[in-house]
Amino acid sequence: MAQNRMAPGSKTLVILFFILLALSVAIAYYEYFIARNFELFYDDYGEAAQAESYNVDLQIYKN
Repeated sequence: MAQNRMAPGSKTLVILFFILLALSVAIAYYEYFIARNFELFYDDYGEAAQAESYNVDLQIYKN
């Protein structure tokens, strides 16, 4: 009979680790691929601010 060499409770910790890993990967994916496609610019305090005036100025400059 093969003995279980893992300490009791470590299987739960391993499962929890992989859940947290998947969650962090999902958050990083969201921030890199999805959030950057919205027209949000962040000021020095980390607060999101719509940059509508910036886009209007850019369109005037292009034309």
